[in-house]
Amino acid sequence: KKPGQKLIELQREGWGPLGYSEDVGCSALDEIDQSFPSDTALKAARDEFCMTAMRTYLQSLEDRKPVKLEMAKPIPRDTIIEFLDACNTKMDLPETHKRLVEHMMATNQ
Repeated sequence: KKPGQKLIELQREGWGPLGYSEDVGCSALDEIDQSFPSDTALKAARDEFCMTAMRTYLQSLEDRKPVKLEMAKPIPRDTIIEFLDACNTKMDLPETHKRLVEHMMATNQ
């Protein structure tokens, strides 16, 4: 199983011990902005959870990286899609934005 799918399963399984169904728990997270528009602490906690999940996903890919990369065979379609998903995830992280801004400032771009 791909790491992203497994991590999502693990996150969803965390709702049961808290007494909530997976769907209800995930829905509650999705609706925080509408249900609690003025609760900045709750929104910040949700955002930090999401960023941590993204970082965990990227780390899981790094941990799976082979010692030697395959250079002769064509790259499988699923691998390309997973790579692009990882790129998009990395671009959503605040530390990536910061590094890009710092690079642009340092290179006068």
